[in-house]
Amino acid sequence: MILSFYLGVGITIVVGYVTTMNRGLGSTRGTISNSFLFASMLMMLLAVLALRVVASIPISLSANWIIRVTQVRSATDYRRAVRWSWVTLGVTPVLVSIAAFLLAASPWRPALGHFCVMFWLGILLVEVCLYTFRKIPFTCSYLPGKAGIHFAFWVCVLLFIRLLHEAAELEGRLLPGLLGSVLMILIVALAAIGMRHLSASRAALTEELVFEEAYPAEVTSLGLN
Repeated sequence: MILSFYLGVGITIVVGYVTTMNRGLGSTRGTISNSFLFASMLMMLLAVLALRVVASIPISLSANWIIRVTQVRSATDYRRAVRWSWVTLGVTPVLVSIAAFLLAASPWRPALGHFCVMFWLGILLVEVCLYTFRKIPFTCSYLPGKAGIHFAFWVCVLLFIRLLHEAAELEGRLLPGLLGSVLMILIVALAAIGMRHLSASRAALTEELVFEEAYPAEVTSLGLN
């Protein structure tokens, strides 16, 4: 339900953007409309970030102790499972929707280029979200005040709308050319691979899963000297 709320608001933003800009989502003059480029980027961003927010909510807190007792694998294996679940639940549905629209309304070369960009963008977003996530989704309690992550989520979305608009304009100019498409795909792919390396390096340094968040230990001096 919470995830549906986030995605529903995202669809509302897309509809409002298309209506305000007076542009359709269909292809024009052998290329993909900037409105569709913006919509697909925004929905990919919202799908992955919404999963990240929802996964931090202790919906199944009673399962916490079961994971602790039955943890027979390393933390890396659990993080790998979280990664693939986010790719399956967040990235794949958006990619399938994008592919269906592109096959029906777009020329094949720009469509293939945009699909590849969205694929690597989804992988990049998943790795960014996993960088600081050392939990089993829905099973870790959080400290008072952590609910502010919802406000941070919407602030980031509002700030990214303008950036996504500029990115859609840039992609719209690069997609018609073969060199531009290949260069754009390489840049996003290298960013995703680099983020994957950083995420793996951080995970190697912290081989323990987080089950209960706690305040950092502080040593207070009495000042008696």
